[in-house]
Order: sequence, then structure tokens, then C-alpha cells
Amino acid sequence: MTKIRTVFLAAATSLACVAGAQAAPVNFVFANGVLHNASAISLTEVSSAAMAGMAVTMCFAGTTPCETAIWTANPIAASGGSFSGGNGWRFEGGGDTFLDPFRISVAGRQLQSFTLYGLGARTVFDTVFDPLWSMDSLTPNSSPTPNSSPGSGNGRPFQFVSTTMNIDSLSVRYFDKVFVDGSDFDDLYLGMQVDFNMPGGLNDYSGVFRFIADTDRVVPTGTLAPNTPTGPNPVPLPGTLALVGAALLGLGITRRRR
Repeated sequence: MTKIRTVFLAAATSLACVAGAQAAPVNFVFANGVLHNASAISLTEVSSAAMAGMAVTMCFAGTTPCETAIWTANPIAASGGSFSGGNGWRFEGGGDTFLDPFRISVAGRQLQSFTLYGLGARTVFDTVFDPLWSMDSLTPNSSPTPNSSPGSGNGRPFQFVSTTMNIDSLSVRYFDKVFVDGSDFDDLYLGMQVDFNMPGGLNDYSGVFRFIADTDRVVPTGTLAPNTPTGPNPVPLPGTLALVGAALLGLGITRRRR
């Protein structure tokens, strides 16, 4: 099953202007893809430094369209992990992925899309804000229905932060859904692909691009493996708060979920 949503992330507008570039509409697609199952999700914060093993694929215009590198801890990002690879590009992160932006730098090449895939890092993308938890403590709120996997806490889908070039729109596709302990909560995915839609119908980006995308980890002693359900899937819990949460949270949040 594939779900498509389009939203303008107005909450990020105040921080989305660099060198005259403006925030752009984001089209979200959520695709089941290859199902996986995580035994349990960790309650600890996830920094980009803890994402070692994540595969990052950058696709460019030209004769060598795509290059893949594996995320490793690196002091280039003072409080997180980063790596550089290929010719004229760098992907960096720092601090808590719920709050701190990733940064892509591209020079001398035309980036068309990038994909992050967390299987090798035992890392998943958390796309739903959980109303059961307050934003500044571990105190449950009074909301009667959970909207995220147990242990995942508050999530945050892709959120545009800033760019040095004007972008018409962005297409963000989450894929390879992750169940937790055999149940589908409609919020966790292994992969995230972002495509650039540039003025004039092009999709070639060059410059500096920053975004936020929250991640969670499988517990240290847990498992993450392909999952083939043997019976009827549990009814997924609503995932529509993913986009609402992004707009409400904005970039003014000063403290993570844990």
C-alpha cells in the first residue's frame, strides 16, 4: 500500500531562507516495500554519530549517476557523524536527529536525489509525533490513542530547513516499513528517498541543503530482519499526525523526547 500526502512546511519558513532561497512544498509518499520486523525500539536519543552503517546513495546527472557510501563516525561534524565521498559532495550530521539538521554539500555536480537506508545501522526513520508523550519529559499526556510504535517516542518526518538554491518542490518517499514485535504501527521505515524538483522542470541541485529527519534505533540486544506476516496484519494505527507533528513542532523545540 502506498500513501501520498502533500504539505507546505510553514513551521520551517522562518529558518528556510538562505541566499534568497525559499521553503518548498513537500510531497510525501509512504510505501510498505519490503516489510521488516524490529524486536524492540530503544528509548534513548539517537545522534547521527550512532548511525554508523547507514547506506547513503547520492544520484547525479551524468555518466556515473549514483554513488553509495556507508556512514561512519567522523570528527568533521563536531557532535555527530559525517562522511565525504565521491567527487564534490559531502553528507554530514550532528547531535540529536530529532532536533539537529543533516547537511548536504554539493559542488561541481548536479544532485538529482539521495537515499538513506538504515538496515546496516539498525536505524529506522520515525515519521509520527506521539501525542502520548509530552515534549519535554517522559510524562504521558492524556491522549487516549498511541500513534507510534512502543519505545519510539516522538518522531518527526522529513522537514526542510534551508538551502542555497531555489527549489520548486521536494518529493520524499519513505519505504520498507518496520513492524515492532510483529505489529504494524504505521510510523517506522528503513528507507527515505528525496528527489529535487527545480525551477524550469529540472531536478539538478548544487549547493548546500539542510533538513531534519528523526531516527530511532533497535535496542542493543534486539533484532531487525525481513518480516513476512503469517496471518492477518494488525490494523495500523493512524499515521496522519506525521505531517501535523512536523508543522506543530517547527524548529523551535528546545528539548528532545527522552
